[in-house]
Amino acid sequence: MKTRHGFYLIGSIFIIFTTAIMAQNPIPNAGFENWSGGEPVGWFSGNIPGFENITQSSDNNSGASAVRGEVIDLSGLPWGPGITTGSINDVNFPVSQKYARLTGFYKFSPVGTDELNIAVDFKKNNGLLGVGVIKIQNPATAWTPFSIDISFSNQEIPDAASITVSIGNTTGVNIGSIFLLDDLQFEDPVGIEDQSYSPIAETYALKPNYPNPFNPSTTIEFSLKHSGDVQLSIFNSLGQEVARVIDEPMAKGFYSITWNAEDLPGGIYFYRLSAGEFSETKKFALVK
Repeated sequence: MKTRHGFYLIGSIFIIFTTAIMAQNPIPNAGFENWSGGEPVGWFSGNIPGFENITQSSDNNSGASAVRGEVIDLSGLPWGPGITTGSINDVNFPVSQKYARLTGFYKFSPVGTDELNIAVDFKKNNGLLGVGVIKIQNPATAWTPFSIDISFSNQEIPDAASITVSIGNTTGVNIGSIFLLDDLQFEDPVGIEDQSYSPIAETYALKPNYPNPFNPSTTIEFSLKHSGDVQLSIFNSLGQEVARVIDEPMAKGFYSITWNAEDLPGGIYFYRLSAGEFSETKKFALVK
């Protein structure tokens, strides 16, 4: 009886501990253990049948699996991997508090100057409230921890968040770059009494769009460190400008815009943000 009672006591403690950990980490399928239809449950990718560049990997930091992304050859063009939380219709997952940082573990084998980009958003009523971005360039052959500080624009409490992971390069990605990602975690909940915030963005940043691929609209988010003239332009694969989304003075801060490409043919496009001395270009795909 004593042994049996002890077993149930340990079991109860384990259940309480597990429940507490889950409550502290609202990220869906944060360890990439669960997969369905070739994609991690709670996430969506840019996989195209026959050209899957997001796959399940048994090389993991913990548990049984991790997510693997590789730049592959898509009919003669390099096709960069990307995953985003949620679905193509809604990338957000619910949260009920702020967090100071996003952490996790990665491996990265870049070709050329390719970067591993990880970005996190927090929102309130669909308005952008906080962001965190990291660009990893150095190779990592062993599982390596990363940490992304999250900056909030005001003291409101977010109700949703999203995470995007991709391989990028301002001049176009290179076939053969590979990342592995595992064990994502929000850390250090920020209480109301502990909040310190800046009402302005602290850096210039252009984030990976979502969804990607898209049809016909996608969301582009960016932050401006200083007020000034801003241009957001779309180019086709020949380098021709096909749309000028923004061309006007803008105040410093966080921005989220939705671009609709219903009048353009499917293909590979590039979007470039220019603000002062800052300029960055990323690639996306319109699939029709």
